[in-house]
Amino acid sequence: MDKNYAKIILLITIIQCSWAAETTDTPKLHRYESVRDVLAHYNQHRIDLSKTFEESGWNETPQLPQNIVAALKEKSENKEFSTVESAQLLFNEIKYGNIVTDVKTLEGGFVSGQIYRVTTYSTKLSKEQIFYIKYLRTKPILVSKGRVLGEQINLDNLAKSPFLEPTQEQFDIMLPIATFQYGKKVFMVIPSAKGESFTSIVKNDLGQTVDLAFSALGKALGNLHLKTRNVEGSNLPKTLQDFINVKVISHGDLHGDNVFFDNTTGRLSLIDVETMANSIDAHGTPNSPIFYDMFYMLLMSSKKFGDYMKTNKWSPFISMFRAYISVYPEDERKGIYDYLIYCLKHTKKIKFTDLFENFTINKGFGSGRIAGAHRIATALEQDRDKLFAASSSERRFVAKKTTRSTDHKPEHVKKVIERQYTTNSSSATASSSMPIPPSPPETGTDEVPMNNQDLSIKPGNVKALKSFWENQSHPKSDAKQPH
Repeated sequence: MDKNYAKIILLITIIQCSWAAETTDTPKLHRYESVRDVLAHYNQHRIDLSKTFEESGWNETPQLPQNIVAALKEKSENKEFSTVESAQLLFNEIKYGNIVTDVKTLEGGFVSGQIYRVTTYSTKLSKEQIFYIKYLRTKPILVSKGRVLGEQINLDNLAKSPFLEPTQEQFDIMLPIATFQYGKKVFMVIPSAKGESFTSIVKNDLGQTVDLAFSALGKALGNLHLKTRNVEGSNLPKTLQDFINVKVISHGDLHGDNVFFDNTTGRLSLIDVETMANSIDAHGTPNSPIFYDMFYMLLMSSKKFGDYMKTNKWSPFISMFRAYISVYPEDERKGIYDYLIYCLKHTKKIKFTDLFENFTINKGFGSGRIAGAHRIATALEQDRDKLFAASSSERRFVAKKTTRSTDHKPEHVKKVIERQYTTNSSSATASSSMPIPPSPPETGTDEVPMNNQDLSIKPGNVKALKSFWENQSHPKSDAKQPH
C-alpha cells in the first residue's frame, strides 16, 4: 500500500513538472481590461529592456581597419569622419562605389554623438546619394548607457526580424548599411530617407500634400497592423474590448522628424527605427497597443507642427485616422471605430514614458491637443454613425430634445421624487443636477418635470419632503417646460 502511494505521488510530481516546463516555454496570454493597462504593460516592457541592455556590452561589431584609423589622425582633427578625405576612406572600405563630395556636421542628441551628413555621387546609379554617419555616445547625456547600447542591439535585432519584410512593404526602413567600432567608439552609416519630413511639409504649408502625406501614413499603419498583429485566440477582433487586446508593431518614436513622404512616388520612409524593436517581445510577437504611433504623433504635434493643426481644425489627423480605419475589413470596422474614438476621448489619461538615467518621465497631452483629439473623435463618430445607423440610435436619443408633458400619473411622480430623495440621503445636500429616471414603458410618457430650486432638502426632513412633493404634484399653471 505504501509503495502504491509513493508511485502515485511520484507520478503527480512528474506531471506537475512537465506542466510547469510547458507553461514556462509558452507565453501566457493576458486579457487587459483597459487601454491604460495595456500601455502600462508596454511601458514596463521598455523599462525592463533598457535595464537588460545596461548589463550588456556592444554587440559584436567589425573593427575599423588600422590603416583608416591611422589616416583619421592625419586627415581629421577630431579623429572622426568630419572631412571629405576621411569620409572617402570609409566609403572605399564599404565598397559602395560612391564619391564623397561634401560633409556637414550636425548636432547629436541624447544618444547620438556627432552626426555627419555626407553627400556622395553614385557611380553605379549615376545620381546623388546622401548618407549619415552617426556616432553613438560612450558617455550618454541624461539617458542611461542601456539606451545607447540598446540602439545598436535593437537595430541588429530588427534587421533579423521576420517582421521586417511586411514592414518594408509599407515603409522604406532606414537601416545601417555598415557599422564599425574603433576604440570605445561605435558608428553607423545610414542612407538618407527619400522625400521630405512631415515637419518640413507642414511648415512649408504645402496644401494638399499635407493631407496626402497623413492619409498615406494612416493607410500604411493600418496595413502594417493587419499583417503583423497579435490577436489572442482564434477569433478576429470585433468589439472595442477585443481591439484593446490586439498587439501590433509600432515605430515607438513616431513624430514629424522621423517620417518622410515622397510626393512623386507616394512612398513613406521611417528613420530612427531602433525603437521599433521594442514592440517585439522576447517570444518574437508584437506587443505594442494599436494606438501607440498615431497618438504619439498627436502628442508631439505642437512641438513639430506649431499651430498648424489647430488652425486647420486638425484636418490632417482626421485624414490619417480615416485612412487607417478604411483598410480594415467591414466586419471589424465598427470595433476599430469604437476603439479609436474611445482612446481619443480619453487622451487626458494616456501617458507616454520617456526613459532617462535613474528616472522616467511620463509625457501627457496638453489642453490644446486634448481639444484636438476630441475634434477628431467627433469627426470619426459622425463617420461611424452614418455607416452604422442602427447602433447609433441610442446616442441620438440621448442628445434629442423633446417637449415634456405634465400629464403624469401621481404614483410614478411620487416614486421618482422618493427615489431621488433616498439616493441622496447619505449627503447633506441633494444635487440639483442628478438625472431623473425615465417613465416606465407602459405609461408612454417622458420623464417628470421638476422644479430644481427646491431640491436642497436635508435627509430626515419629512416635512420639507412632503411640501416638495405637494409642490410637484400641483405645479403652477405658468411653469415653464424643461428643454
